[in-house]
Amino acid sequence: MQRILTKILLLFPIPVVMFVVSFLGDPANLFNNGSYETKVASILLAGKNAAGISNYDERLVQKEYADKTSKAKDVMVFGSSRAMQINSAMFTGKTFYNCSVSGATLEDMTAIYWRYHVKSHQPSLIIFSLEPFILNQNNGQIRWMSLSDDAFEMSKVLNTENCLPTPALVTITKSKKLLEAFSPSYFRQSLALLLSNKKEVLYPTDDNQGDLAIKVRDGSHSYDKKFRTKTRDAIEAEAVAFAKMNPVYSLGDFNVLAPEKVKMFEAFIKLLQRDNVEIEFFLPPYHPTAYDMIIASGKYKMVPEAESYFLKVARANKIRVYGSYDPKNVGLGPDDFFDGPHPKRAAVERIFKSERHI
Repeated sequence: MQRILTKILLLFPIPVVMFVVSFLGDPANLFNNGSYETKVASILLAGKNAAGISNYDERLVQKEYADKTSKAKDVMVFGSSRAMQINSAMFTGKTFYNCSVSGATLEDMTAIYWRYHVKSHQPSLIIFSLEPFILNQNNGQIRWMSLSDDAFEMSKVLNTENCLPTPALVTITKSKKLLEAFSPSYFRQSLALLLSNKKEVLYPTDDNQGDLAIKVRDGSHSYDKKFRTKTRDAIEAEAVAFAKMNPVYSLGDFNVLAPEKVKMFEAFIKLLQRDNVEIEFFLPPYHPTAYDMIIASGKYKMVPEAESYFLKVARANKIRVYGSYDPKNVGLGPDDFFDGPHPKRAAVERIFKSERHI
């Protein structure tokens, strides 16, 4: 491989070299036409866990899984990576699947639900893990655009087409995202991957935990050993670094609960009720240090405002609520977290054993 790369670098113009190397290395699987994601979904649908997952489009996995699944689940979870520790063991005797994707927005949730809605595969219960930033018009999240067609279809049902960017703007944004594949940073990542001679490690397993990251058959996530075994000091340092981000993840310019997001959220709740789907809310807590720093900064007053809003909606619709963004409200401490935003599975299980509000 190194000889071939050397010849490419010497014989072709720089733009051609960058394209070929990025195409061959492709660390984010941008050029695989969904084949990697199809393989992940196929492993899960076969009742196995997918080990060694990395740099893939989680949304395409959810789409593939929804299209190929044969019947409705009893319980499903919709949320971000902070909800991926919710697993089937917490719902003994019920069929379960966690549909969460990293950085999930309302657009993601409505789009994924659309795949089940059109097949009449609605679950009996949906647990929504609600991030404060889903109500932030300026959250910067564009990954939902992998499912833009489904998001637009669901917006028609919800009568919220005006809450989404136009299809033309989505197309432009997708094009800009693809152009990143030809950036110097993506070229460097691709070149490093090719020179390392690392081969794809994705494989099915029955193990729920291991040295590598694992997508569990129930949709939950098991982190790799290095991530799971960090010291308390390392976790504390990461919590501080998270809170010092400028802005904190997807909370930039969050000065109001965006009317478009509120409209979409409340219309979605009404649709689920019409579909006879029971709803529960989960408010995933932050690491104590991270939360205290976020609130003390004075720049993120909408975080507790978002929590208050979700509780208001829950009371109005008799929805059970678990958790709180403030870890003190649910008795969590520094040892209950992997880093600034992600609570450990045992902590999540404790939260669900005693709901905070009904």
